[in-house]
Amino acid sequence: MLVILEKNIGKTVSRDDCCQALRGIVYDFSNRSIDMRISGLRKKINDAKAPYKMITTVRNKGYMLLNG
Repeated sequence: MLVILEKNIGKTVSRDDCCQALRGIVYDFSNRSIDMRISGLRKKINDAKAPYKMITTVRNKGYMLLNG
């Protein structure tokens, strides 16, 4: 997940793109697996409390790895 975000740093990566890259399937909006992976990743990089400084949620779009 971090590699996907890093390759698109500063750009929004949709949940569908993440699901396709990680699992090879079309994202189902009732599936929270991508959100759980992001949550786990945030914990690993010590960014688990809002406001997030490294991985931000772009509402109704996906996630973005911030520059710097």
